Amino acid sequence: MSCRYAPDLDSPDKFWDFLVNGRSTVGDMPDKRWEPYASGSPQATAAMRDTVRRGAFLDDIEGFDAEFFGISPREADFLDPQQRFMLELAWEALADAGVPPLTLRNTDTGVYAAANSNDYGRRLLEDIPRTGAYAVNGTTLYGIANRVSYFLDLHGPSMAVDTACAGALTALHLARQSLLTGETPLAIVGGLNIMSTPSLNVALNDAGAMSPDGRSKAFDEDADGYGRGEGAGVLVLKRLSDARRDNDPVHAVIRGSGVFQDGRSDGMMAPDGDAQEHMLRQAYHRAGVDPATVDYVEAHGTGTPTGDREEITALAKVFGAGRSPHAPCLIGSVKPNVGHVEGGSGITGVIKTVLALRNELIPPTLHDRPRTDVDWDAWGVRLVGQVQEWPSCGRPRRAGVSSYGVGGTISHVILEESPVPAATSSADASTGVRTPALFPLSAASEAGLRALAGEAAGWVASRPDTPLPSVGHTLTQRRSHLAQRAAVVADSAEQLVDRLREVAEGRNGPGIVSARTSAGRADDAVWVFSGHGAQWSGMGRRLLASEPVFAATLDALDEVFREELGWTPREAVTEGGPWTAAHVQALTFAVQIGLADVWRSKGLRPGAVIGHSVGEIAAAVVAGSLDRDEAARFACRRAAALQRLDGRGAMVMVGLPFEEAALRLGDRRDVEAAISAGPHSTVLSGDRSAVLRVAEEWQASEVWTRTVDSDIAFHSVHVDEVTGDIESAARLLTPRPPTVPLYTTALSDPRSRAPRDSGYWAANLRKPVRFTEAVRAAAEDGHRLFLEVSSHPVVAHSVSETLLDLGIEDAAVAGTLRRDTDEVESLLENLAELHCHGVAVDWARHHTDGELVGLPAAVWQHRPYWIFPETTADAGLGRGHDPASHSLLGGRMTVSGSPTRQVWQTRLDMDSRPYPQSHGLVGVEVTPAASIINTFAAAVEEDGPSALTDIVLRTPLAVEPPRVVQVVREGRSLSLATRVAEDADADGSEWITHTTAAVTPGVRPAGGRLDTEAIRSRLPEGSLTRADEMFERMGVEGYAFPWDLEELRHDDHEQLAVLQIEPSPAQRATSWAHVIDGALTISAMVVSPGDATVLWMSRSIDQVTWSGEPPARLTVHSTRSLRSPHDTVDVRVADERGDVVCEVVGLRFAAVEHIGAAVLPSELVHEIVWRPWDPEDHEGAEDAPVEQVILVGDPEATVPLAEQLESAGMTCVQVGDSPETGLRPDLFARPGAVVVAPALAGSDTAPEEEAERVSWLLVRTVQRVAEIRADVTGDAPAQRVWCVTSDVRRARDERSVAHGPLWGLARIVAGDHPELWGGAVDIGPSADGIGARLVALLDGAAGTEDVISLTGEGAEVARLSRIDRSADGTPLQCSPSGTVLITGGLGALGLEVARWLVDRGARRLVLVSRRALPNRTEWPAVTDAETRRRIDGVLALEALGVTVRVLALDITDVDQVSAALAPEALGLPPVRGVVHAAGVVNNALVDKVDLEGLREVLAPKVRGAMVLHRLFPPGDLDFFVLFSSCGQFARLSGQASYAAANSFLDTLASHRNAGEHTETVSLGWTAWRGLGMSSNIDTTMFEANSRGLEAVSATEAFGAWSFGDRFQSDYQAILRVVPTPVHTPRLPVFRDLPVSGETDGPTGDQLFTTTLEGLPEQEARERITADVREQVAGVLNFDPSEVEVKRPLVELGVDSVMTVALRVRLQRRYGLELPPTILWAKPTVAALSEHVCDSLRWDGEEHGDLAAPTAAA
Repeated sequence: MSCRYAPDLDSPDKFWDFLVNGRSTVGDMPDKRWEPYASGSPQATAAMRDTVRRGAFLDDIEGFDAEFFGISPREADFLDPQQRFMLELAWEALADAGVPPLTLRNTDTGVYAAANSNDYGRRLLEDIPRTGAYAVNGTTLYGIANRVSYFLDLHGPSMAVDTACAGALTALHLARQSLLTGETPLAIVGGLNIMSTPSLNVALNDAGAMSPDGRSKAFDEDADGYGRGEGAGVLVLKRLSDARRDNDPVHAVIRGSGVFQDGRSDGMMAPDGDAQEHMLRQAYHRAGVDPATVDYVEAHGTGTPTGDREEITALAKVFGAGRSPHAPCLIGSVKPNVGHVEGGSGITGVIKTVLALRNELIPPTLHDRPRTDVDWDAWGVRLVGQVQEWPSCGRPRRAGVSSYGVGGTISHVILEESPVPAATSSADASTGVRTPALFPLSAASEAGLRALAGEAAGWVASRPDTPLPSVGHTLTQRRSHLAQRAAVVADSAEQLVDRLREVAEGRNGPGIVSARTSAGRADDAVWVFSGHGAQWSGMGRRLLASEPVFAATLDALDEVFREELGWTPREAVTEGGPWTAAHVQALTFAVQIGLADVWRSKGLRPGAVIGHSVGEIAAAVVAGSLDRDEAARFACRRAAALQRLDGRGAMVMVGLPFEEAALRLGDRRDVEAAISAGPHSTVLSGDRSAVLRVAEEWQASEVWTRTVDSDIAFHSVHVDEVTGDIESAARLLTPRPPTVPLYTTALSDPRSRAPRDSGYWAANLRKPVRFTEAVRAAAEDGHRLFLEVSSHPVVAHSVSETLLDLGIEDAAVAGTLRRDTDEVESLLENLAELHCHGVAVDWARHHTDGELVGLPAAVWQHRPYWIFPETTADAGLGRGHDPASHSLLGGRMTVSGSPTRQVWQTRLDMDSRPYPQSHGLVGVEVTPAASIINTFAAAVEEDGPSALTDIVLRTPLAVEPPRVVQVVREGRSLSLATRVAEDADADGSEWITHTTAAVTPGVRPAGGRLDTEAIRSRLPEGSLTRADEMFERMGVEGYAFPWDLEELRHDDHEQLAVLQIEPSPAQRATSWAHVIDGALTISAMVVSPGDATVLWMSRSIDQVTWSGEPPARLTVHSTRSLRSPHDTVDVRVADERGDVVCEVVGLRFAAVEHIGAAVLPSELVHEIVWRPWDPEDHEGAEDAPVEQVILVGDPEATVPLAEQLESAGMTCVQVGDSPETGLRPDLFARPGAVVVAPALAGSDTAPEEEAERVSWLLVRTVQRVAEIRADVTGDAPAQRVWCVTSDVRRARDERSVAHGPLWGLARIVAGDHPELWGGAVDIGPSADGIGARLVALLDGAAGTEDVISLTGEGAEVARLSRIDRSADGTPLQCSPSGTVLITGGLGALGLEVARWLVDRGARRLVLVSRRALPNRTEWPAVTDAETRRRIDGVLALEALGVTVRVLALDITDVDQVSAALAPEALGLPPVRGVVHAAGVVNNALVDKVDLEGLREVLAPKVRGAMVLHRLFPPGDLDFFVLFSSCGQFARLSGQASYAAANSFLDTLASHRNAGEHTETVSLGWTAWRGLGMSSNIDTTMFEANSRGLEAVSATEAFGAWSFGDRFQSDYQAILRVVPTPVHTPRLPVFRDLPVSGETDGPTGDQLFTTTLEGLPEQEARERITADVREQVAGVLNFDPSEVEVKRPLVELGVDSVMTVALRVRLQRRYGLELPPTILWAKPTVAALSEHVCDSLRWDGEEHGDLAAPTAAA
């Protein structure tokens, strides 16, 4: 059974609770059905004025899960809601009966549907212009039944039954007859009534049939007509014998039924008691049931005075005769509870009565006073006035149900309680044995699946005594398995509930699999039998105990194994290893055969078979090509022969395709290409020493290698000595043609049908394994599902790689067991994987001892589908909006299409503003975002509780000039667009889309209460005047909605505000605009600095929800979101009671104006260019000439440099590499230079070790010199510190990379100690005359430059420059078939990068972090803010469909990293992209840096980068991005160690790109606002700003990264340079960048003088339009021809950053002052250029010439 009655009565159980509690659902007809008619024509209004509006109504008759039933949105709009209810309820009723609906396909199942209301269809057909083809079937009564037959492919009778109010029982009667005659094996019977319009109310009201208060008062003294009711119920009928055979639940037995007609009576609508009595007697006579044995009658009981009198009289004569007053026949009616459901009322009565039989209780009939004209005691009947127990009286309980139609049809059904079923289940909920089992769920969509999982979890949790086998039986055998699937492995109810909840939350943790398969897909997987390598000690041991078929299979092989090898498979499995390689070969066969039998016992069968090496033996058996016993004997003899080869060979896997590996090996015999393991991997085999030597050589040439655990060189010359024995052993085999397709890996053609004879098995051992080719052939033949039958996945990764290489992404690869993992769970998880991807499973083999239980079958994903009537009031778009509603919804029109569109149109001007007060922003009157959001809320009001999601406020809506406004809803999408009213009819005028959003029905706020006291306790009190002052500084000239700020508390991340709203007198009570406005406005303070002078406006919102009544006093709690950038806020609004009534999630702000906002991505990206160094252009320090050089460094390393300096006439002192002892104060008596000179020649030290050593050497030297200088009193000779590096600029070798950190250190030392720093000199390989050139620099360049590069051509210095060249790169794009690695991946910056990479195609991410996340099962309970942020970030990525692996690794540990990132360990495709964002900040001035702190900072960047560099050599990746910093250029104090680490990355990028490779780039970031490391150190950021650097937003950063990808560079600095005054000293590297006062083009004077002065006005206007078009094209990076002058700029892609950039350009170009809001009012090139023209001063008459360049006053 299934039903829908009233808003929440959507199941028989809920209906029963409702009935026994004596409740009623009577209320008003919903407005959306009443008002379109009541406000239509004057005649309709008059007709409805006195019509009864009350009745029992469903709250949602528009909602329908069209996707579930494969119905298009367009067709769904035309579907009568009764057809929709019948589809959904038929599905639910079949589930309740335990009949999987899809198993009825092609059966003679009958469908009978009773309904007599056709309001929806009639209305649609009368709307001739909108009637379409879908109306043919969608609007008819026959379609109610036929639609179910069509969907389920049923071939039995399918009919609609209309005998008015007797229809449902008539349908039941017909179905019963069909079953008894054998015409149908099963029948679906429904009764429905939906009142889409009030038209029948008018007719019934006119006939006097309706109760004025809408209540049916059955058999009551006050009965005054019936109350109409909506609802639907569906029953599933079977012959009792069939139900018992199928172990179906029997709710009740139908003993008889009858249908009669009263013929000609007092009137067609008049009831006839005599006819009713006759019908009842005939029905019971034919059924052989004595009416005296009937305990209860569910009467028609409509509540009409005459009808009730006639009916109770007939009932008393038939059922009351001869009864004692103490044992009367009980009478009742369900109509006072749910109204008269008319055509469906009989089913409603049956459901009530069946529930009463089942529960042995009779619910009360609602009445105040039983009729006084009935002598109840004398008549032998009694009206049930309260819940009545229904005791057993030695016979089955019996009841009757009656229905009478207004046309004279009368019907009755006789019900009897269900026979007590025999016990059929041994399932026990509390056996104490925790055995894992599989529990599948399915739905038509992901949303439906998640909802179903949540409902199922709640069901199981609320019924802890339900046996798990019964839950499993219901889910496996009593449900149809749909396309969207999940399966859970659980061994207890608690674990099942937890894992179902994870599915509901969209998470795939341990024991959970989810996937989508094609509807109805039931493919069989390719079974893949792997070769050597899957073995492990203990494999199969648990299966011996838990899987009888596995034990039986192994035991069946005992005799053969003992005869041939002296041991049995059971002994080997039980005792475990160690095993020899030959031992493993035989055991592999036995285990694989056993596992194959286990899979068959689970209901699987192979679609095809592939064997890998020794796995081909088991594959041939499974395919039917070999006899099992013969194959076992052959496997043993083969293993015995191989025993002679133990210990003589080796195998290794290499990262090359098979053909390339073979080509490299050439004609070698000691090493051979043995296995084609994947599209990019090959296994080599041969002599141990030779194999290992080849592996070492190839690894040196950047080929990855991995040793295979085998001491036999299979498939090489090594096996030649045993192939004769193998061939001889194979002669005992009698091969036959396979019964399952069998792909070979021993022959070049994988589809070869060559017999598996002795020659074949010799080739199987000796020839290369063509595994990749076999998998490729299977895939080309259409196979997409693969199952590795082995004790551990060995080749699954290779299968996946082969499929991905073919571009196949819709495949699935499962295993069987996994090493050191519970075997039963592993088996079930892999079965879950196969099932979820569409493999056919014989579920009858699972949960065999369970019974059917009432688990939910579906959670419908309703969307509204409705075609609203056109009425006089809104049959066009003429009706305007109501300003008091605070929305812009005008007249509505429904536009046909798929899906249909609803359009509201109105006019907006100053007189019709949808808000009460002026809302000026920077001089422009702007519609507040709250009014627009409220407009969308009003547009979806008919959906019921909903959420507005993905709101994008693209451009503000200015009120002037007046505008035509259109709000459009298409499916779930909403948009608001305008155009200027006076241009509405102009040719070519464009609509401007201001805001877009989506609607998600059925979503309410998370609710709960706001703990204001706890919030107050942690937040300091703020100034109540702060808001007004701040908004005034921003340019807010007034609040759109009047409110007073009563309380304000805040810190940097959280705010609590209490607002008192002053509602306007005419304000609509349903408006949420004032609530949302208060929430949005006050929350801007969370992201705005206290001294902000910029306007922060809402730019996007993830979700807005609301419920209840809009309050006038708001408590607004705003917090910076942990999931998103710093400009994102989450808001909760509570009413006066503290209940949360509105939530705004993911509210993002954007600054309208900012000094640095006018920056395009191209203006943020800089690269290093080298300029010639001219000593004449630099003023060095006024030091005395250098008389001596003190060389610090390894004595041997400094000798060559000392010799060159001395040959140039300089005195040198070598003090070694210990500055603490070598640098003595007496050495500083003469003017000189201290030169740190690390080895300039080659070194055997690893670069990371050398980098640390030379960095510490420079730091110690500076510290020592500073100490000596500090101890000197009086004047002392100048002693400056220099350092010399070796070709860091080009970084051709690793020694140069090791010197890289010295450049970063040099820049920071220059900032911390300008008085003692000289500079850094880089010596290139072709530089000559080093001594003399270096001496010249020491004398003349001290303190002038950061780094001077000496080359063969001269000396050059580094400058930052914007990229100004043709693009030579390609934008970063992630391969969907590869994996992307992000170190530092769980940091705020790392997660932002991950999201950005997902937008660029990444589908598999590995996030590396130092700190591990908790176990997934603990995630919901995590409260720590930082951990919560990380978890939410991972979940957000997974919600995008991305596979995320989180690894807690020490990125500096090469062994740990390489093991963790191996493809087989990750279970993911190879890494194709790397972002190295890991880092540590430990700020300290150079004087305070210690070795421990230096190492801490260098480790993740330097050592971590080298680990990744070696793991992914140049050419292995699509991209390798190193996150560096540009802070070193600004000489930021305290960042010595950090600068050294980042400078190493910059040099490593140059080194990796030194050859032909270009995939590596080091990005030198400025700080990201709110993200990254330096962003949280205020002093650092303050100093950066003072040095000319500003932070960038995440949006700006990613825009710059994307732009920079177009250019091949080793290093790019991403920074926003604040122009400094012309005469302000600038740091060396910034000297090529603009200073303030410089412009990108001519001034206004120059422009007019050169191009426009003296031109006629019209020509000048055309020139200006063309010029503005060019400026717009410039900021967009378009060709001017691509810019349409009448198209809104926002539609062309102009965003807020570009808006400011364009404004600045135009101001400079035309000498005009343009407001920041110019594009709000002038949104096109045409309008903007017209404004420019009108703002200029003109000479002469109307068409005079353009005068000299002055702006208009």
